[in-house]
Amino acid sequence: METKEGDTYSTYKHIESPTPNSAYDFDSTPDLSPMDKKLAELHHQIFKPLPAVNPHLEFNSKNKCYCTMTTPIAILWTLLSVMVAGTCTFSFMQPFWVVHPKTFDSLGMYTYCVQDKEFINESGITQTCGIYGGDYFSFSKIPSSSWQASSVLYGGGCLFLCMGALFATISLCLPNTWNKKLAIFSGYVQCVAVLIMIAGLVVHPVGLGSQFVQQHCPGSGMYNGGHCQLGWAYMLGIMGTSLSMFCPFLSQYIDMKVHDYHQSFV
Repeated sequence: METKEGDTYSTYKHIESPTPNSAYDFDSTPDLSPMDKKLAELHHQIFKPLPAVNPHLEFNSKNKCYCTMTTPIAILWTLLSVMVAGTCTFSFMQPFWVVHPKTFDSLGMYTYCVQDKEFINESGITQTCGIYGGDYFSFSKIPSSSWQASSVLYGGGCLFLCMGALFATISLCLPNTWNKKLAIFSGYVQCVAVLIMIAGLVVHPVGLGSQFVQQHCPGSGMYNGGHCQLGWAYMLGIMGTSLSMFCPFLSQYIDMKVHDYHQSFV
C-alpha cells in the first residue's frame, strides 16, 4: 500500500493536535486506513507526555500518595525552637544570675560560686562552685522560697521548650495531616512554656531580700540587688524567652508557602 508524503504529513500533524494526557478517538478520524489508525494510536502512546511529578509527594506501599511539608516557615520554626530551647536551658544551668562585681560571688537558680577565703591563688581570688545542698542537690536548700518557685517555673518552661523543639523536628518528617496537628499541639506547649518562664523571671528578683543573698550582696532587697547586679545568665534567659514568643505564632503558619504569602498582599 502506497502512502503519499503529503498524506503521511497530514496524518501525523493530526496526531500531534490532541492536548497532553488527553484521550483521542482515532476511530472517528476520517480517511485513515486501519493500519494508519493502529500506527497513530501507537505513536500517541509512545510520545504522550509524562505527568508532572510534585517533589513534595511520596508514595506508600499501596501506591497512595501523601504530602510532606518542608516549607521555609516550617524550617524557620524548627530552627528557632531548637535555638531558644538550648539557650534557655543553658542559662538555667549557669550560676551567674546575680553577680557581685568585686568579690565575683555569683548566685544562680540551683548553683552558686562564692569566694573561698581559705585558699588564695596567685591572683588573690579563689572561688568554690557547687549546688545548693552540697554534694547532693536539695530543693529545700535553695535560699529563698521565691527562688524555689522561680526555678520550678523557669526550669519547667525549659523542659516544655525542649519538648516543643523535639516535636518541631519530628514534624518535618511527617505527612501533611499529622504535620499540621503536631505543629499546632507543639505551639500550645511552647505558649505555656513562654508564660511560665516569664513568671519565673519576674518572681526571681523577689528572692534578693533573703538572708543568704544579703550575706553575699549587702544592701539587697526585693527587686534591689544592693552591691550586686544582674548577671549575664539572667540577661540570656530574658533574651531566650523573648525569642521563644515567636515560636507559637510560627507554628500556626508552617503550611504557608512563598506564593501564598505573596498572594495575600495582592
